[in-house]
Amino acid sequence: MEIKTDYWKSLDEKYQTPEFLQTLENEFLSSPLKSEDGKDGLARRQFMKLMGASVALTAAACVRRPVQKIIPYNKRPGDLIVGLPNYYASAYFDGTEGISVRIKTREGRPLFVAGLNDNPLNGRGLSARASAHLLSLYDPDRVQKPTINSINPKNRKDSISVGATWEKLDTRVVAKLKEGGVGILTTSNPSPASQELLHKFTVAVGGSRYTWDPLPTDSVRKAQQLSYGTDLVPAYHFDKAAYIVSIDGDFLGTYLTPVKFTNDFAKARNPDGNMARLVSFHSIPSLTTLNADDNYPIRASHQLAVACSLLKAVAKAKDGSISEAVSANALSDEQLGLNSGTIDYVAKNLVSHAGQGIVISGGMVTESANSVALQVVINSLNSLLGNEGKTITTQGAARWRNGSSQDLLELVKDIESGKVTTLIVHDINPMYAFPAEFKFSEVVQKLKGLITTTNWIDETATLADVIAPCGHPMENWNEYEFATGLKTIQQPTIRPINDTRSFEDSLIAWAKAFGKPITSSENYHDHLKADVVKALGSEKNWFDYLQSGSRGSVSSGSGRSFNSSAYSALKDAKKSGNDIELVLYPKAALLDGALANVSWLQELPDPVTKTVWDNYLTVSPQFAKEKHLKMGSMVEIEVSGQKLNVPVYVMPGQNSHVVGLAVGYGRTKGMNLAKNIGVNAYTLAKVDNEGVRYSGLPVKVQKIMGTYELAITQGHNSMEGRQIIAESSLKNYKEGTDPVHRHKVFSIWDKHKYDGNKWGMAIDLNTCTGCSACMVACYSENNIPVVGKKYVLQGREMHWIRIDRYYKGDESAPDAVFQPVMCQHCENAPCETVCPVLATVHSDEGLNDMVYNRCVGTRYCSNNCPYKVRRFNWFYYDSHYRREPLEMALNPDVTVRTRGVMEKCTFCVQRIKDAKSIAKVENRPLQDGEIKTACQEACPTGVIVFGDLNDKESAVSKMFEAQRQYTLLEEVNAAPRVRYMAKIRNTDRIMSSPHHEDHTEKHSNGHANKEEHT
Repeated sequence: MEIKTDYWKSLDEKYQTPEFLQTLENEFLSSPLKSEDGKDGLARRQFMKLMGASVALTAAACVRRPVQKIIPYNKRPGDLIVGLPNYYASAYFDGTEGISVRIKTREGRPLFVAGLNDNPLNGRGLSARASAHLLSLYDPDRVQKPTINSINPKNRKDSISVGATWEKLDTRVVAKLKEGGVGILTTSNPSPASQELLHKFTVAVGGSRYTWDPLPTDSVRKAQQLSYGTDLVPAYHFDKAAYIVSIDGDFLGTYLTPVKFTNDFAKARNPDGNMARLVSFHSIPSLTTLNADDNYPIRASHQLAVACSLLKAVAKAKDGSISEAVSANALSDEQLGLNSGTIDYVAKNLVSHAGQGIVISGGMVTESANSVALQVVINSLNSLLGNEGKTITTQGAARWRNGSSQDLLELVKDIESGKVTTLIVHDINPMYAFPAEFKFSEVVQKLKGLITTTNWIDETATLADVIAPCGHPMENWNEYEFATGLKTIQQPTIRPINDTRSFEDSLIAWAKAFGKPITSSENYHDHLKADVVKALGSEKNWFDYLQSGSRGSVSSGSGRSFNSSAYSALKDAKKSGNDIELVLYPKAALLDGALANVSWLQELPDPVTKTVWDNYLTVSPQFAKEKHLKMGSMVEIEVSGQKLNVPVYVMPGQNSHVVGLAVGYGRTKGMNLAKNIGVNAYTLAKVDNEGVRYSGLPVKVQKIMGTYELAITQGHNSMEGRQIIAESSLKNYKEGTDPVHRHKVFSIWDKHKYDGNKWGMAIDLNTCTGCSACMVACYSENNIPVVGKKYVLQGREMHWIRIDRYYKGDESAPDAVFQPVMCQHCENAPCETVCPVLATVHSDEGLNDMVYNRCVGTRYCSNNCPYKVRRFNWFYYDSHYRREPLEMALNPDVTVRTRGVMEKCTFCVQRIKDAKSIAKVENRPLQDGEIKTACQEACPTGVIVFGDLNDKESAVSKMFEAQRQYTLLEEVNAAPRVRYMAKIRNTDRIMSSPHHEDHTEKHSNGHANKEEHT
């Protein structure tokens, strides 16, 4: 069977490989009626048993539920009503991004994290990581008590962890502090109060401070200092931009503040208003790449050349002059591997949108030998175009990002020289994240004392003398200033689960025992509260602050003049002579690996590759063909003598001279779930006199024997050539061309009548970036189990919502579209007509309900669903949550399903019931927007809209009537209650119309492959 379609999810689908066609023949990737190897046929006797049981159990529950006992409160807390949630304003910080959040608790347990939409910094929604950090609170692998880890510092490798009291630990630490030679290694800290205490502590003990970030931004700050005389990371206002050029700046996925950037970017992408255009030059495909209107693969070593070439072309168009250093580093289109005229075309558009554009670059992918020079040229471009002070400002800038690779070099030097003999490491894992060239395991042996304040006995803590568990952010107080002038409170939502103490409380205790107190308060909460009350004027204002979550406002800023002397950074620019270059990059879910022990993130398909539970070497299709590689082939990569064996992932849209490897994997200690998953890419980073290099590394790639099976979820469900994606160019859309092929459908059945509510959902493909925050929120809200890599390979993942990624065009630089798909809650639901036990039924409000205790697992409903959105619960997956205290993360409003039942999206029916109950008690009608599904609440772009279709003024009703709306698989006439809004691409490339095409071959308007601009 050959499926003809313009859109493809994978290269196997594009080329209709035998393996892909075989998966289409198999409705399910695995069956309970087949053996594990799948070699035997269908067990007829088992089939008859199953059917007999389905008839017998039609009216009875099929599963014996475990007995649960409830112990009532002896004395109920005054602010707690059993069964009703409490909400707390707080903050989330993952080392790079800060988000103001609202935490839902039940009976003292945090259960769900949502964005605090009133905060002017991050706007609506949040990231997948912010949702998932809830599960890290209940991580059973966390350090449970203060620990003495090594009796003899000279024999750390044979250390034995021994639980201790805080008194014993403090005595041991203070003894080390009194010996002198104290060094303190931390990451960048956006808390002014914490920074103040740390500074006082460092002075009190006569120590030295070192600050380093595993995901660096120091080249941006250095370039800002050279260009404008200010050491900061500026604020980017994508909502004010009309033309955006990214040079390996993944602002939608991993760079700086993706939630804020995504929120603003969506505001600028309204096809019915002024729609911004995004152009991406990239060495490694990223979320930003896949959301670009035009994208151009480049070598990592050409990042600076692309920036210089753009600056040269812009200056020429504006009749200006540029530095000779810029001209010397500029290259022609041909040298850059681009179509003729590309640079001039992009430069022309930048000039025509002067003052309304943004050129952005940065992150680990740009941290090469030329990273500072690259940022200087980016600054010069934005200043020349008039973007500085308008779309790029110091208003909202991050001045707290002060991590430095130089500090890293200085620390190693000071330990080796004996200046630092006792090292305190806070919330960072240098043994894991430092490059192998540092040989830090040997450097550590020169210390007399190593003290870590961490939550896991990780690679660094294993070698430490003392482990002081610092607790989870949801257990600790703090206050952050993510943007100058605007402060955000972090308040605990649960008492410490383990015997932990915040880092700030440890500093206060140690300084006091040392004989040089750093505060008059007994603990950090009292210290923080006293400072805030003094600033706000009263204790009442303190409580108001706890409710609102933020105080102050983003400080003002003004435009700056570019200092041409900054071009001196280009004088020593390096030119690469390497045929193949390695780029280390972070994934949107795991970033630096700090949350690698969170199962929700490990099983979250990477938005770009759709792979779970692994990292891998990404290579271009051309590179794979030349080296005779395929998906899962094993290769050995070598950088400066450091070798790793990794599997291959063939990545469309990647430059053929670049290979990529994600950091955040390869953990060996402390995190049991994350152990031995993938390889540690940090070991391959190179070190020079200026710092650590992650990009453009010279690498040797050698194919070796063997293959490795990657768990890729993208190919598990295929809707086989139908009109799944509808898209058009902005020009065609403005001219009124319908981007959707409309079908004439009819039904012999009467329509359902709804006298009350009629629930529906609309999804705008134009603003979905594929960030996958909705998927983790759905995990959290609906108690969805993880299944592990083994069962994902068998197609048994349990996601109730998935984000399909479709490619279109030439595999060397394809366009991409993301599409969230969940249960469509069909009016003519195919699943309802085939269930022999009436386990799937239609509600009087239009929902497709599942009655779990009727379900006997025939899976007829899944077989009959054209959208492939129903998930069969094969095993006792909920046993994952039985490791104490993981069960505390379960939402009591949602049934914890056991094996043998079918699951799927319910439109968060529990939230519908709660809102209706509240409206009934308050004797008022439901308001539009009052009910938000978990996926809707998490989405930073507002892609998902939910509401009552019987309310003609509701937002969802208006979207159902919009020009761009269409129904998925309309011709099947299942009449879904979910509508999609067609994707609009702001590009000058020709895009065909669907109206006169052969419907068996093309179902939506596509576009030509990459071509000349003229």
